[in-house]
Amino acid sequence: MVRKKEGADRLGNESMKILKGKAHERLLVRVGSRHRSYAEIKGKMNSIQAGIAGEEKVLNYIRRLELPWPVLWDVSLEVTPGQYVQLDVLILLPSGAVIYEAKNMAGRLRFEEHPKRLDKVDEHGSITDRYDCPMLQLQDEIANLQVWFHLHGIPFRADGAVIMTGSAIIEKPPANGRIFSLREIRKHLAGRGKERGMSERELWELAAYIRRHNRPYIAFPLIGRFGIPAEEVEWAPLCEPCDGRLARKSERTWYCPACNWKTADPFARTLEDWFTLRSRTLVNRQVRELFGMKSPGAASRLLQFYPLKKEGKGRATCYVWDYTMPLTRRPY
Repeated sequence: MVRKKEGADRLGNESMKILKGKAHERLLVRVGSRHRSYAEIKGKMNSIQAGIAGEEKVLNYIRRLELPWPVLWDVSLEVTPGQYVQLDVLILLPSGAVIYEAKNMAGRLRFEEHPKRLDKVDEHGSITDRYDCPMLQLQDEIANLQVWFHLHGIPFRADGAVIMTGSAIIEKPPANGRIFSLREIRKHLAGRGKERGMSERELWELAAYIRRHNRPYIAFPLIGRFGIPAEEVEWAPLCEPCDGRLARKSERTWYCPACNWKTADPFARTLEDWFTLRSRTLVNRQVRELFGMKSPGAASRLLQFYPLKKEGKGRATCYVWDYTMPLTRRPY
């Protein structure tokens, strides 16, 4: 029973991570290339997409090993009120938990100690980029997971390693700590898997317990994270091929004056952009402003086609979206 639930859990977590990368891409479109935050948003988007690719490489490799132990991913556990430990990959072995922090990087890398950081250098040895030290990040994750186990009365220890999944050349490795390539995972797990501890049944029960306490990290709305005022963003329905502003041709048809692209449903994409970029809530008046509607009843009927939760009553009514569920139009 526990093993069958793994796929559904992954679907929700994975869709959230993909949506996060997609939202940054949509924000770039809506602010335009001349916006002062464009480069910052693009850098964050590239980092997220690289992280997703790196994590997928680790998971695909681990799947091929066909491990007998629980493997969890995109785990987010609340350690103290408002403080979470977020883990890429978590494997529960009889002797303890193993965290794998995936880093999908290229180029020449140097781990520096004072202060701890990761430098990217060119062929002449000049620093081109500086990053937070992944070994420090891993140590924080191990410590926080250990605290979470203690607070929940679970006698379990945690360990881990940083997995480099890209084509990076490490000229100066860290003085202390494990940093592996993908192929070293097998040997690491083989050694740890021989140690005694929890039974297989206890491990799967612990995995189910962790899933029940998993709280996906909500990164939305994005404009507040980049300090972008709402009036600097284009919120109207946009053309999918060219990103131009759509116009309404008839009751059921919208078109793009720039490229003449037509659609009957500009609503799903526009609503998704609203919830991921601007606000976690949406009210009737805002729906009318987005789509040029005059009737509150028409706006309410439109929202009924989408999997949104209605909260409040009367003028205080608002709509919210569960980000782990696809925002697709339902047939009626």
